Amino acid sequence: MTEFIKLSQVDDIYKFNEYIKSAAEIESRSFADCWNERTLCELLSMTNYDIIVSVSEGLVTGYCCFSSVFYEAEILRIAVIPEKRNCGLGYVLLEHILKMLSAGGASNVFLEVRTGNIPARRLYEKLGFENIYVRENYYSDGEDAVVYRKSI
Repeated sequence: MTEFIKLSQVDDIYKFNEYIKSAAEIESRSFADCWNERTLCELLSMTNYDIIVSVSEGLVTGYCCFSSVFYEAEILRIAVIPEKRNCGLGYVLLEHILKMLSAGGASNVFLEVRTGNIPARRLYEKLGFENIYVRENYYSDGEDAVVYRKSI
């Protein structure tokens, strides 16, 4: 059973620190330009930003950083631990985020992804995201970013 925890609502400082540390570890295993614990905490201190972690059997298995302002939301980061990739966890996590954002009033969700990240692009398209344009040379290594939008 997977539980989804919104970090802005965690009162226990020890649990909060455990979740942040786990999210930062998943970041370092998922992205070349990874965010550290401090960056994640700074994000949480900003208005309209939050992080959801997925927890299965006491283990943080994935996380999503997002922002939501009025009718628009943006997925900033989403990743699962390598051992749980291609098992449907990313789909379940993103589906949960979309339902939560819709319930909060968002009608459009945006995200960007490297053109070469085919597994992520397939996931987004499976969930109904539409490729709306490409940002050329977006990443520091020169790779393009595909921008997706989903109406919810």
